[in-house]
Amino acid sequence: MVLPAGRGSSCIELSDQKADPPMSISRSFLASVSAAVFLFAGAAPSHALKLEWTEITKVPAPNPLRQSQPAPGGSPYATAYAPATPPHKPGSADPMALVAQEEITPAATPQQHARAKAETLGAQYNVPDAQTPAAQLAAVLDDIDAGRINEALTARNRMPDNLDRRIVDWRLMVAGGPQVPTQNITQFAASAPHWPSPKIARTRAEASLAAANLPAGDIITAFGGTAPESLQGKIALAKANLAVGNNGAARKLIQPIWHKELLDRDMERDLASSFSRVLTREDYRARVEMYLYRDRTQGAERLIAKLSRDEQAYVKARIAQIRGNGNAEKLLNNLPRSMRNDPGVLFAKIEIARAKGDYLTAAKLLQQAPTDASKLYDPDEWWNHRRVVSRQMAEIGKVQLAYDIAANHAAESPLEYTEAEWHAGWYALRFLNNPGKAETHFRHIAQVAETPITLSRSHYWVGRAREAAGDVNGAIASYQKAGSYHTAYYGQLALAKLSITQIPVPPLPQITPQDRQAFNNNDMVRAIRRMDAAGHHNDTLLLYQHLARTLPTNAQVRQLAELAESKDLHQWALMVGKLAYEARPSASTLAYPTNAIPAQTRITRGVEKPMVYAIARQESAFNPRAKSHAGALGLLQLMPGTAKATAKNIGVSYRTSRLTSDPAYNATLGAAHLGELVEEFDGSYILTFAAYNAGKSKVHEWIERFGDPRDPRVDPVDWVEFIPYGETRSYVQRITENLQMYRHKLENKPLAITMDLTRG
Repeated sequence: MVLPAGRGSSCIELSDQKADPPMSISRSFLASVSAAVFLFAGAAPSHALKLEWTEITKVPAPNPLRQSQPAPGGSPYATAYAPATPPHKPGSADPMALVAQEEITPAATPQQHARAKAETLGAQYNVPDAQTPAAQLAAVLDDIDAGRINEALTARNRMPDNLDRRIVDWRLMVAGGPQVPTQNITQFAASAPHWPSPKIARTRAEASLAAANLPAGDIITAFGGTAPESLQGKIALAKANLAVGNNGAARKLIQPIWHKELLDRDMERDLASSFSRVLTREDYRARVEMYLYRDRTQGAERLIAKLSRDEQAYVKARIAQIRGNGNAEKLLNNLPRSMRNDPGVLFAKIEIARAKGDYLTAAKLLQQAPTDASKLYDPDEWWNHRRVVSRQMAEIGKVQLAYDIAANHAAESPLEYTEAEWHAGWYALRFLNNPGKAETHFRHIAQVAETPITLSRSHYWVGRAREAAGDVNGAIASYQKAGSYHTAYYGQLALAKLSITQIPVPPLPQITPQDRQAFNNNDMVRAIRRMDAAGHHNDTLLLYQHLARTLPTNAQVRQLAELAESKDLHQWALMVGKLAYEARPSASTLAYPTNAIPAQTRITRGVEKPMVYAIARQESAFNPRAKSHAGALGLLQLMPGTAKATAKNIGVSYRTSRLTSDPAYNATLGAAHLGELVEEFDGSYILTFAAYNAGKSKVHEWIERFGDPRDPRVDPVDWVEFIPYGETRSYVQRITENLQMYRHKLENKPLAITMDLTRG
């Protein structure tokens, strides 16, 4: 099909003392566990210093909205207002977040105050360097890695109170296990609260508590009213409550686990036996449904006897459908009357229709589906059906049906909810010409999204809806909000709408003598260097991650990234930059390192160096030894067959091992392959990026289905969104946004996203 006319990327036009050795269960053990639980729940007044660490890691707020001169050549409605400062939300429920969170530093106070606080705290918790050879530390760390915890504890107890002992205590805490005394964990956290420990320590303490076989009352006392955070802790507290007759509290803890968690058979059997008094038939039904929605038929079969006879017939029919048995439809159609209208039956019939390619039948069935999430067991899986089927309906021109299917979703997770609301808004705006309804859906996205990618998407499309409704000022305001997320695809499209030609990237932070001294004195940085000298650099990853989030200045974060790069760990440098950027927007430039592509790489004529960086950042995160599940290798994730053919085309000898051992070789072949794709698709970057991810044949298929993005009548923004593979759709957007950032960083070139989308 041909997409709606109009190029959406154009400017606005209205259209961490020595510990005792392992001990038997005793009151002192209970006391140490209780201290751990309270400590890591933030309830111990003696650890208010942890709050100070949070405070000193705050950073200055970004500059307020400012106004600049209009850019030449913009439309009459284009504005040169700088994009609004993003309303930064630390942490992320958003699955599109660049790196998984541990803890995120909130934004706030001036850098000089932060640095002063950091220096004060650093001095308070500082420890002297070890005066012994690094080999001695290496031997203890080797014991920990090999699980020889008693040997490591013996060696640790002979150590003076210095950096090496702090490192060992931290590694013991991370390793965990019943041999690590809880007292060690709590003492480490008290002496080094600024190390990456609270969540790990809390989990380890709860595990020790669960394994200790304490009286129920002691377990309840240990938690002291705080909520368990680990699965083991929740089960231990639930069992304790059950033992003292508090069935309601036990059920409240165990029910979510029983309904949602995948457990091994022994644990499942233990919970079924332990909580037989509080688990009802409805709870067993919920667990069976969990198995069915995840296509885990053996799990469902294990529990089927706990259900009614009618429910058992239903489960057998569902299992037949999941396994693709030929009698599945017959079983579904001949269910007992009490089960015929169960949503799970509808779900199974939709899956059968989709498997046959009968999307119209699937659409009609979806119209009968409940919209009450409580009736669906797994609302997000239902949305997945709605997403696929609604896109099929839009493709064949049944756009109202596509909208109805999407808009009536009951998605719950942030990822699925934002996808559902976006789809409904897109259909309403671009195909039903209803900008008011579309804006409502697009605005819902920002209410749950927390990352630049998704927030910019929300604000950009609100802008598009307002623009379509003739609200120029409203559109400008929305594009300003979107443009504040300048690293994101839709933020960059919004900048283009505002005729802003320079991406507002903060400059690379300059390292002052004070920054260098503070960084070198930091005990975690010293620990990284000491562990590296001991041959345990790989054990420092958590320290890098924690420092990236908590170092008080971007200049210190820059030194951390440079430390990683000095070890040729460009992927760690990227990780540091991404985490720092998540903690504060002013660190965005650090999320785009520029030393990962070897200087000796030969880049094919017609291929931009920023493009090679853009691809490598997304494909391997600059890990030259990366291997994908599909077999792609190295920096630019080349399939061996593709690499071999490309090597032949450019007259280079081929050796598969070099794809992961020689980054320049990999990048040379990757750049050459990009050149081949650019040529095949007449210079189209959209098609080149899509083909690099999904293959050339798929791209040609999509051109037939959705039109050609090189055609001026086709909106390339819509074309990208129409790509059926979610991975490829996101891939094209991520490469495009990376390209803009690397052009700016490597060549100081202006924003050219509009041109990139319309090339060819």
